[in-house]
Parts: sequence; C-alpha cells; structure tokens
Amino acid sequence: MLIKAVIAGTIAWALATEVFHASNASFAAFAAMLLMQQTIADSVQKALHYTAAVLVGIGLVSAVALPWGPGLWLFPLILLVSMLIGRWYRLGSQGFNVTVAAVFAYGVVAMPDAGRSPLMLIGDLAAMVLLGAGIAVGTNLLIAPPLRYRSAEDAVGAYCQSVVALLDDMVAGLGDGAPDDDQARDWRRRSDELPGLSAQPRSTIDHALQTSKFNPRRLVTRGSPTFDGHRVTVHVVERISQQLVFVCAGLLRFTGSDEDESAGRRARTEFFGQYAAVLSAVRDAIAESASLHSMSDLRAGTALTTVNEQCRSALDTLSSAAAVEGEHDKPRQWAFFGALYADAQRICEEIEWADDQFQQLAQSSAGRP
Repeated sequence: MLIKAVIAGTIAWALATEVFHASNASFAAFAAMLLMQQTIADSVQKALHYTAAVLVGIGLVSAVALPWGPGLWLFPLILLVSMLIGRWYRLGSQGFNVTVAAVFAYGVVAMPDAGRSPLMLIGDLAAMVLLGAGIAVGTNLLIAPPLRYRSAEDAVGAYCQSVVALLDDMVAGLGDGAPDDDQARDWRRRSDELPGLSAQPRSTIDHALQTSKFNPRRLVTRGSPTFDGHRVTVHVVERISQQLVFVCAGLLRFTGSDEDESAGRRARTEFFGQYAAVLSAVRDAIAESASLHSMSDLRAGTALTTVNEQCRSALDTLSSAAAVEGEHDKPRQWAFFGALYADAQRICEEIEWADDQFQQLAQSSAGRP
C-alpha cells in the first residue's frame, strides 16, 4: 500500500508538471495518494465519491464567484451552501471535500495567477483532481492488485477444522459407550466456544469478495471461487456448532445423573455407539463442505449428498435405540436419550439443507466457466 501510494503520487506529480504544466499539480499528487485503498473496488468507490464532491465544490464556486466576482460577502455563503451539500448521503465520507474544494476554488478566483483567467485556473484544478483519481485507480489495478481467495479458503477451513476436531473426539469417546465426566466437561467447554468463531470466516469471505471486484487477476485464477458456497458452509457449520452445545450439555447431564449405571448398560452402549456413527457422518459432511472452494468443485460430484444419506441412515438406526432408551428416562428427570436423538435429527436436517443449497449453486453456475 505504501509503495503503491508513493508510485501513484509520483506519477501524478510528474504528469501534472512535466506533461500538462499545471499550476495546481499538488492536487493531482494529493488525490492519487488519498484514493489509494486496499482493494480496487474501494479505490473506485472512493474515487467516485471524492471526485464528485470536489467537482460539486468547484462547480458551486464557478456558478457564483465567476459571474459576480470574489466578493467577501460571497465567502460565508459559499461555505454554508457547500457544507449543506456535503451532508448529502450519496457522497458518503467524502462530503466534507465539497467545502474543501470550494475554498480552494474560491482562492483561485480571488487570487489568480498573472496572465491566466480564473476560469482556466478552475478548469485546471478540476483536471488535476480527475488526473489524480484516475492514476490512483490505475495504479491499484495494474500493480499487484490484492486478491484474497486463499485467505477465504483458509478461514473457512480453519473454522470447519475446529468443529471437526471436537467431533473427532466425541466419535472416539462415544464409540466406547457413555463418556466420563471429564470428557463431557471438556466437550461442553469446547462446544461453547464454537459459535463465536464464525465471525472471522464471515469477515474474511466478505473481504475476499471485495478484493475480487474489478480485479484483472480473476482472469488468470484457476476455477471460479464460490463465495456463496463458503457462506453456506459457514452458516451450516455455525448452526451445527450451536446444536452441539445442546448435545454436549445433554451428555454432561447424563454423566452427572444418579442413575443406576448397571441398568441397561448394554443398551446404552449401543445407543452411544449409534450416536457416534451419526456424529461421524456429520464430521465427514463438514470436512467435505470445507473442501468446496470453487464452482468446479460444486459441479464435480455429489459427495455431500452421499454423506447426507449416510447421516440419515445412521439416524434411522439410532431412532430404534433412542426409543428403547427413552423408556428408561425417569418421569421427573431430564429426558436424556429422547433429547439427544432430537438434537441429532436437527443436525442431520442442517446437512440436508446444505446439500440442497450446494446443488442449487451448482445448477445456477452450470452455464458459467
């Protein structure tokens, strides 16, 4: 950013002084450096707002001071009107530059250079602003335009991996039967942290999308990045992680219950083993979603559909075990097994929703490269 700002300012100054011989060359260099932003889209947007604000300010002075002369009584009127115009929401944060440009333009009219008319000087001022804005956008466009596709992929992958790691431990622990108290407490603590982790990948995806706008590097990038696919992944993983909070809370309650552990031990071991099979399918679905980085990935196959079917199959097997175990829930006691089954059902519904969304994205992109 610093290097590109220096380059843009230097080019603007050189062109303004050596080529156009402008008397307001500093405005070109100033505009070029001011409008250098992190992304091309930001540079274009800020350049449009800044240029519009400056031209409005210059136009205001031209419409008032040129025909009536630079009387002192006009100066407060110009300030008032320019500040009112600067409050227009479409100018965004650049609204104040209406007044800044008006003041400089008024100075050009009130104290013109010898041998040059005020109208010519005002036109020169507007031209330098346009030159600086064009150079800023052009420099950002041609010199190492930022592209953050990989950052989005990494952020989504890291978020999914944190959920997959928890599911890995839960699958291993539940495969041996009911978890012990230490395991359940660890799972509960880690599950509580997961929903809050989604803000980072969401922000990274938004920034990566912003860097892709007007970016010529998109033409040489392999595959078309699926920002909508990333959003589906983050959304479904966030929903699953929220559901895992309830699952882990239920498992912790079970370990802290005063039930007779010898009663129904074999049936409960079967239930938790089937529950581990459901969570294993959920883990695979999240890992598969994290690997969908481009439209070509979405169109390549139906891997998530296969995992979705596995999840449904494991859930059907779990339902019979849940029905048996539900009979052991005491009337005044929290319904461990029925609630755990309901949580698993909701998680499988989230995977089914994600599968539908991915298929829709693949179909909508069928005609695109």
